Amino acid sequence: MNTPQIFDSPVKKEYQVTCPFCTVGCRFKILKGFDDVIFSERTQDELDFDYDSPINGGALCPRGHFAYELLSHPMRIGRSYYRSNGQLKPEVPELIFQNIADDLKKTKSKSPMAILINPMASLHDIRALLDFAQNNKIEAVDFVAPLDRHLFRAQIDSPFSHHRCDDSRMLKDLTYTFSIGDIFTKQPILSRHLLKAKYAFRKNALFCLNPIPSRTSWFANINLENNPHTEPLYLGYLFSKLYQAKQKQDGISDNNLKMLQKMYIAKIEPLISAHLNPEATGSLDEIARMLGSTSKLAVFYSTHHYNVLGSYISGLFCSAISAITGGYFIPLYSDGNFNAIEDLSSNIYSSLNIGRKPMLHLASTNVYQYLMAIGWNPITYIPGDIKFPEESRWIISSMVKDEYPPNTAALLSESHFYEKMDLRTNFISWQSIGSEPVISPIGSAQSIAHYIYLLHQQLVEEKINLEISGLPRYTSDWEENLDEEINYYTSKLEEITREEGIWLIPTDHIVHYKDAQLTRHSSWAAKECVDEEIALPSSLAARARLKNGQYYHADYNLTSIPFKTKINNLLPGDRLIGYGHSPNIRKIIPSEFADHNREYYFWCPKINIK
Repeated sequence: MNTPQIFDSPVKKEYQVTCPFCTVGCRFKILKGFDDVIFSERTQDELDFDYDSPINGGALCPRGHFAYELLSHPMRIGRSYYRSNGQLKPEVPELIFQNIADDLKKTKSKSPMAILINPMASLHDIRALLDFAQNNKIEAVDFVAPLDRHLFRAQIDSPFSHHRCDDSRMLKDLTYTFSIGDIFTKQPILSRHLLKAKYAFRKNALFCLNPIPSRTSWFANINLENNPHTEPLYLGYLFSKLYQAKQKQDGISDNNLKMLQKMYIAKIEPLISAHLNPEATGSLDEIARMLGSTSKLAVFYSTHHYNVLGSYISGLFCSAISAITGGYFIPLYSDGNFNAIEDLSSNIYSSLNIGRKPMLHLASTNVYQYLMAIGWNPITYIPGDIKFPEESRWIISSMVKDEYPPNTAALLSESHFYEKMDLRTNFISWQSIGSEPVISPIGSAQSIAHYIYLLHQQLVEEKINLEISGLPRYTSDWEENLDEEINYYTSKLEEITREEGIWLIPTDHIVHYKDAQLTRHSSWAAKECVDEEIALPSSLAARARLKNGQYYHADYNLTSIPFKTKINNLLPGDRLIGYGHSPNIRKIIPSEFADHNREYYFWCPKINIK
């Protein structure tokens, strides 16, 4: 007779925690292993889904799914550092800021400090930083957001009263959804409600505009596959069709809408025949007919590397479409908190002129005694190649060990928790042994708000003045800004269209992680986001006689870079896909500061394969 096998499988303790990456507030569970210490490869901790959560109902985006693994990885920084005798050495934050305050008091620079913030920081930390800047009269403060910057400026400038959706559950009542870019990778909660509307309620028809196959296009009723950076043309055409229908039916009295239509006819319409084929315009006509029939609709603009150029124009067209139809316009920023920052910049911190100063250009062309990089690495974060003055000294907050500029004066270990959560999630300040926490070590990771308080305390005690005023900023109205943007966009689009080669489209397999580096250190990233891989269409692979997993060289602007092939049967024959955070790809992304506003622009390169 067979006896049942008994396994020694103790039940792991379960902790409900809030995901620390963005402000949606998704919940998940940590199943805590026994006698395991964080930063140990032997840890038996596991992440489980919290299906009872009223916020996300168990759904998690990829970065949330790997939040525990990333936050507890050995590559995380657990101490703060200060440069002494040419080397970054561990130091407690109080002494770091005492040294910085002494240097500021001794030197008395005309440009003592600029603050450049990654909007992925928590809102609590962002408020602390903006309060610090406002109280110390530091006008040299703004957000560094390569993908979202121009869309954010469009929302600041927009004269149109577009409708905002503050509760994603409202999406199940929609009739139509138009998505620019891939929305399903970014917002799992939105995705869940949209799919319920489409399949469970049989209500929502989905339209998609994207240059490559995506999770969103798989579910689309009408899928428009455009060339990179042509989104303003498609949205301008759609706006004009909706405008004409509304004008014919009810008339339009809004002078701003009239002005936008005139600018479309004068500057965008002449480009339509060259960049949109009859099939595309026919699909847009059908979409315009359906969107114009109801106000139960939403337009999403999801920012990616491949739709940055022209996103200021696209943002204004989307706002205008919302104003005409009465539907929602929902910007899906890559960098987290911009929806809240829109309100902060206009209602609370209006004196700081957030989004209206070319701070990145100022930081790259002017010497500041200290440049604070909050949540981003000047070497790896920005696509293209920006040089900063060697005389400026960096104060960088980070979560991960990486290569930092040689003129980094201080490296602050950042905990990045936007609320006080269960101790199981405070992986840096606490080491979890079994179920009991141990006291955090001196100098361990803290919130940015804590560091800012320490710095402010030193400045007050030493009576140091950080006031910087008189910085150049945008003073034009939206019409003048849009006119300049269209002129720049159309000239740049014609220029890159004439270039020879195959489109290389940098994509985000997932949303940004802090410093865009932690992606490399998760087990999922190791499988799905290999830096050296480029996906190429099977038709191109056959012509070039390339096999899957084979190395080849891609040439761009006299630079030859080796890549590994990943053959994709769904890709159009004239474009490749690469991981947007790969150092090799970021180096060859063409970019520049535009003359008309000194803002930073970049676009997809065209490369040759040999």
